[in-house]
Amino acid sequence: LATAMAASEAIPRLLARLRSSVGWRMTDVSAVAVSRGPGSFTGIRMGLAAARAFGMALRIPTAGVSTLEGLAQTAGRAGLVVTVLDALRSEVFVAAYRVSAGRLTQALSPSRCAVDQLKGLISSRVGSPATVSWIAGDDESFRALTAAGLTPVVRVRPSALAVARLARRSPVRPAKPPGALYLREPESVVRWKQQQSR
Repeated sequence: LATAMAASEAIPRLLARLRSSVGWRMTDVSAVAVSRGPGSFTGIRMGLAAARAFGMALRIPTAGVSTLEGLAQTAGRAGLVVTVLDALRSEVFVAAYRVSAGRLTQALSPSRCAVDQLKGLISSRVGSPATVSWIAGDDESFRALTAAGLTPVVRVRPSALAVARLARRSPVRPAKPPGALYLREPESVVRWKQQQSR
C-alpha cells in the first residue's frame, strides 16, 4: 500500500472482506499472527498496529514472526535455507535456517549486510554457499543474488498461512505484544545524521 493512510483505511476493509468470504465470525478467531519485519518501516508499523488493535479488541493473543523466517517456511525447502530481502543502499537483510520435516532451526539470526559481503558471511557463519537454498523475498534481492552468482535462487513471498503456522509454534506472551524487527535506522534518520556531520 502506497501510504500509511491508505494502509490504515485498507486493512479494516480487507479484514471485513476476508471475514465475509470465508464465513467466520470474530469470535472464531483465537489468536493473531503478524509478520514483524525486517522490511519497510511504514509497512511494519502499520501491520503491527493493526494486529495489536485486532488482538486487543478481541482480547486474544498476538504473535509476531520474522519476515525472513516466513520466507523460509513458505519456500518449503529442506536442508540449509538462506532467506534474503532487499535493504536498499546495496544491502540486504539475511537469515539462515536448517529445515527438517517442516521445522525451522535458526542458523543465522536476522542481520543486515552489504550484497558483496553476503557470500563471505554465509561461508563463515553457516556453511558453503554452494550447499544452501537461496530464497529471495523480492525482485531486488533476486537480482542481487543472481548477479553475485549465488544460485539457484527461488523467488517467493511469505504466505499468511506460513506466518500463522510459525506463530502457532511460538510462545505467546499476552501482556507483551510483538515488537518490530527493524535492523536499520529509518532513511529520514540516516539523512538527518548525514546533514549533521557536514
